[in-house]
Amino acid sequence: MKNKFLYILMIIAIILGAVVFAIKGFNYSVEFAKHQRIEIVLDEDYKMSDIKNIVKKNIKSDTKVYKSTLFGTSAIIDAKDVSDEELKNLISKINEKYGMDLELKDAKLPIILKEMNISDISSMSDDDVNTKISEIKEKYGLEYTKEELSSTSSDIKLSDVDKIDLYDVVRPYIFPVILSIVLVLVYFGIRYFKLEKKAIIKEPAKLLFKILILQLFIMSVVVLTRIPFNNYVIDCMVIILMLQIFVETYRNEKRVSLRKKAEEK
Repeated sequence: MKNKFLYILMIIAIILGAVVFAIKGFNYSVEFAKHQRIEIVLDEDYKMSDIKNIVKKNIKSDTKVYKSTLFGTSAIIDAKDVSDEELKNLISKINEKYGMDLELKDAKLPIILKEMNISDISSMSDDDVNTKISEIKEKYGLEYTKEELSSTSSDIKLSDVDKIDLYDVVRPYIFPVILSIVLVLVYFGIRYFKLEKKAIIKEPAKLLFKILILQLFIMSVVVLTRIPFNNYVIDCMVIILMLQIFVETYRNEKRVSLRKKAEEK
């Protein structure tokens, strides 16, 4: 009776999760969602904790801060959304902390060039360049020289990062997980076929049902509670799957043991 009540609650949660998923989808973590990336080149030795504190105080949205390049001379800041004011304050604090001379217009230049469809300044006439400079000033409130627009080197760069396709994330897990489940189901059918009538079909079917219910329930909880969806969620689901198979195997082994004792009496 308790199990039936539990399954009913899980099915209700799954239905609610499916509705919310259809409306809102997953709450993807920063690295999975469409976001903005700020890359800052720091020539001197710096502490990651200092960068994280500056980011935490100046950017409100979810962020992920980490080192880049082989020698860790660049700090990468991934954020779901960064306003010009937040970026300006961040740059100001970085300049103050490390004695640098970073500017907002340097950070935004790659995005501006992309949005304005400007690829090669050197091939443009002076009149066309001046026209673009005027358009940029009017649209973004930032003023550049021809040399600045041509520059490809900067100690700070802002760029847009597209949302990661969920299939690309889970693809490495699909084949090994499905293969493992199929092998376990076959094992259950062979190992426990004597437990009851038609156990060779019932035992694998029961296990598959329990696996699907639990995995769908976990995904529903993630959707309903808006837990950020990331690699940790996928890893947890795989670990729970392994534990579930272990528990179900243990229970059936106890049933086999009890059956043998009963037959011996």
